[in-house]
Amino acid sequence: MARRGDVVELHRPAGFGAAVLRHAVVVQSDLLNQQIGTYVLVPLDIRQDIHFGHPGAIPVSATEAGLKHEQVALVASVFSAPADRVEKGAQGSLLPATLARLDDVLRRVLSL
Repeated sequence: MARRGDVVELHRPAGFGAAVLRHAVVVQSDLLNQQIGTYVLVPLDIRQDIHFGHPGAIPVSATEAGLKHEQVALVASVFSAPADRVEKGAQGSLLPATLARLDDVLRRVLSL
């Protein structure tokens, strides 16, 4: 089961947009991860240049993401996905400082 701050890989959906999303950060509480059949996620994107300076884009190191390249967490694009679309086992996990930055932006995006 994925935990808050984990970078997960998603099964690609069939149809429109299938090639767009592949990795995301789990942002919902661990308690909910155990109780509901969906995850609340923030997508990751490798294209840092097009998101540079965007207030809703948080840099994520390749080490944290467990991937070959640096990523950008697109906080304003938060979404939910069924748990069966999430691969078992995390690719990586955000450092506490990165997760705190993501949380701060998420609070602003959602007016919390």
